[in-house]
Amino acid sequence: DFNLSRNSSNSSGDNFTGSLASAYVVGPVVDLLDTTDSVKQIVLKDENGEVIPAVFSTASLKLTNNLREQSALGYEYMAGVGAGKVNVTLSGDIYFYNNDIFKKHLDNGRVSAHITLTGESETLEITLPKLAISAPSNNAQGENQDYKTSVTFNAEAGIAELNNGVQKECVIAFLLNPM
Repeated sequence: DFNLSRNSSNSSGDNFTGSLASAYVVGPVVDLLDTTDSVKQIVLKDENGEVIPAVFSTASLKLTNNLREQSALGYEYMAGVGAGKVNVTLSGDIYFYNNDIFKKHLDNGRVSAHITLTGESETLEITLPKLAISAPSNNAQGENQDYKTSVTFNAEAGIAELNNGVQKECVIAFLLNPM
């Protein structure tokens, strides 16, 4: 019997039963998903759900959850974990197709991004339901180089559709589906 409720233990060890070794449970084996061969697609959509023609040559997803340690008297370690505002940024280079992204930026429009990673036994779907477009720039780095749009998308709270049609307000959603 192992109890890890917030008040079940303190630095002196009172009310602590079992051992940490007995609390270890082996988790399920999951696929190692990486950018080498797991990314299957990155799709941008407008406010109406229409696909925006965009092919990424590079992409970077940065997630900062701003968790912080809550220290307290009587606790050898932390008493809890405080949650801050989640910041998510998607940036990258898109092969230039047309001015849709630039027009959205000028009109202060929003887009959504849907990223799919696939492994041997599961698929991870990452949804960024509402993205503001920051400072797109178009250029070709030189002669005989591809003309690309460098762009940064900053996530805002939006509505993501989860399994079974459930809708949830969030900045980013992860759906792990077995194949």
